[in-house]
Amino acid sequence: MNKAMDLRMGQKNERLKLLSLLLVLFLLSGCGENIKGRLADFKDASLERIKVMLVDVPLIGRWIKLHPKPSSLYKEVEEAILVLKAKGVEKHLPDEFERFEKEWKEAKNLYSERLYLQAEKKLKTLAKEAKDLNEKLDKILSALRSSALQKYQEREAELTSRLSTLNEEDKLKLKVYLFYLKSLIEQGRFEEFERELKKDPFRKG
Repeated sequence: MNKAMDLRMGQKNERLKLLSLLLVLFLLSGCGENIKGRLADFKDASLERIKVMLVDVPLIGRWIKLHPKPSSLYKEVEEAILVLKAKGVEKHLPDEFERFEKEWKEAKNLYSERLYLQAEKKLKTLAKEAKDLNEKLDKILSALRSSALQKYQEREAELTSRLSTLNEEDKLKLKVYLFYLKSLIEQGRFEEFERELKKDPFRKG
């Protein structure tokens, strides 16, 4: 009996929510043009939530058509995030990427709730922001690479000027050391490069 009462209460609450949304939409329809413009997104979001609530209702649901699922856009943003992380966005642009991830989480929630119109709008914004972040990140990495190459060339010139005074073992150590420094730059491991740059390539052990 309690279960039946709980079920009726749940159904009543859902109907009240639906009626509230319908009332809001009715009131919005009578607003002036300026207010309509500012509240257009809210109106669309409310209407979409009503559709999602009704789409699984027997008899009614078959007449409800949800906004198309923006699956390709979702995948585009998802792949862009993987690229950004691979480039070290969390290290180089931590605050901006943290804000971006919050928006991404909201978009995923909307998508999972089948609120595809709202999800699509947010995903379009995220796709543009991901592109902007990628461009900004590329500039940072380019600057770091240029700086590292300059330091490498200076270190290389300094060490190779001593070649004539080195024995064969030290010459080999120098060759390996310079090769390792160059590989760190190519891999974008700039912090590690800075540490290795300070080391003595001829140290024992």
